[in-house]
Amino acid sequence: MTRYFFDFRDESGFLEDNEGLDFVSLDAAKNEAAQAVASYARDMVSEDGVQHLIAVEVRTASGPSFVTRLQLETITAPGADPGSR
Repeated sequence: MTRYFFDFRDESGFLEDNEGLDFVSLDAAKNEAAQAVASYARDMVSEDGVQHLIAVEVRTASGPSFVTRLQLETITAPGADPGSR
């Protein structure tokens, strides 16, 4: 098993993972990174037209392994009810 560290980066800063998680494969670590980005995005509220870039930079003790990124932007449809925003 390999220990992977999941460092989070967005426009507010950088959060380094000092504990890591053990996975049996690179694919399992990629799946975890995708789930982490999706979970983080689910908790965000985006203003119209404001773009957010969320990244999980994944590394092992040997160095960088991969990056999973998500760009989030909310655009309200023209004529949408302002009360529903």
